[in-house]
Amino acid sequence: MNILSQNTVPSTFDRLLTDTGQEALLLHAPSGVVHFASQSAPYVMGVSSVQGRNLIELLHPDDAGAVQIGFRDCVIRGAPFMPRTVRIGERSLVLMTMPVKDVKGAVVELQTTIRDVSEFVALRDQIIIQDAVATATSEMALVGGWRFELAKNELFWTAETRRILEVPHDFESTLESGIGFYAESHKQEVRDAIRKAIEDAERQDIEAPLLTYKGRHIWVKVSIMPEVVDGSVVRIYGAFQDITEHHQREIQLKSLVDELTKQRDQLEEYAYVISHHLRGPVGNIVSLLDELDTERSSDLSNETVKHLRDSSSLLLDTLEDLTHAIIVRHDGAPNYESLRIEDVVKTVAHGLDELITSSGANISVDVATLPTVEYPKTYLETILRQLITNSIRFAAPGRPPRIRITAISDGDGQHLEVSDNGLGIDLDKYKDKIFRIRTSFHRGSAGRGVGLFLIKTIVESMGGSISLLSTVDKGTTVKISFCSTPPIEQR
Repeated sequence: MNILSQNTVPSTFDRLLTDTGQEALLLHAPSGVVHFASQSAPYVMGVSSVQGRNLIELLHPDDAGAVQIGFRDCVIRGAPFMPRTVRIGERSLVLMTMPVKDVKGAVVELQTTIRDVSEFVALRDQIIIQDAVATATSEMALVGGWRFELAKNELFWTAETRRILEVPHDFESTLESGIGFYAESHKQEVRDAIRKAIEDAERQDIEAPLLTYKGRHIWVKVSIMPEVVDGSVVRIYGAFQDITEHHQREIQLKSLVDELTKQRDQLEEYAYVISHHLRGPVGNIVSLLDELDTERSSDLSNETVKHLRDSSSLLLDTLEDLTHAIIVRHDGAPNYESLRIEDVVKTVAHGLDELITSSGANISVDVATLPTVEYPKTYLETILRQLITNSIRFAAPGRPPRIRITAISDGDGQHLEVSDNGLGIDLDKYKDKIFRIRTSFHRGSAGRGVGLFLIKTIVESMGGSISLLSTVDKGTTVKISFCSTPPIEQR
């Protein structure tokens, strides 16, 4: 039997609907022996001869037993043997048997009508195969289908669409119930796409988040295609695909690109430090060593050694600053702890007691709305130590440092602010350099230009952010926003 190709199914189906075909008529004994066969019988049944042969013996063994029982019942009850599909060789046939009775009502023989339905069966099998392939493909690709009949206002979902939406088998699909699954922020987008497809007869494609019947958050891609009849859209239909994994991969890819971009910027920053801040000390050391090698005066040698020590110290400090930043960025974060902010401030202030006392600094703490925070203790201590030290180091002449530490919890998250009344920073001049390593904002300062850079490195490694407001000769406020959901692996 030839299997119909997918492209021939519609035309074959149309022909079979209008083709009456040929039938064979047989008169035979209840045992199946044929007494009479119409002229078309051999052609319809696909055998060389019929008359005189046993019909039951011609049938496929799997069909013969049921037909034999049917013939027997037809004789006993005098009732027709209803249509049944049977096989003879490669052909599929439908046979129906009627009892032939004498004048006394006794069944004397049987009359069987046979019709060749091989093409119908092949078409049915092909449709079953195509449906199975489509279903398997749909399940593998996570792609369902849907159709909306405008005239009847009826929405139909394929089995895969219902599986994606996780609806029960008796869930009634309507246009509004379908739209109801989408996130509130995207429902209007879906309605607009449907309206545009109907009014403009143009295909629409959208991607949107939705909540399944069982409460699972997913992303789907929906195609909306109009079908036009006599100039009007009569239905819309399309594909319905679960793209959750694809959407998550896009987010991960964007995150990776952002991280690579950040690391590229960091490398450029390190390269800047190496080229601008290591070249000088290294050059000085080389020059001083050459000078030391040729000197004859011990006094001059001692002076040279002092410069050599200073240059070496500067070189070592720069390398330590870079190393500290690299460790923070690339090593795993310390464990998160529940910290009382006021206690951490006291610990840091105790370690800076000499500096605080000698400068006459006053430190006030306000943690009314955020007394505790989840954060690595060593990191929070480092942040506070750097900010307090900076506030004292860059105090305005003749004005004792006033440092205010405020912990805030509001609708935007959790924040830590450290404000002072120091020299301030000219943001118009240094706006793009605030957090760069080895950047000094005040001449003659004792700082190495690493404090804000290190704080930013720590904060961002923890998923937070940092900002700075400053006015020259008024003071500076540094605001740190903690990450609302610390990574699970760092908890």
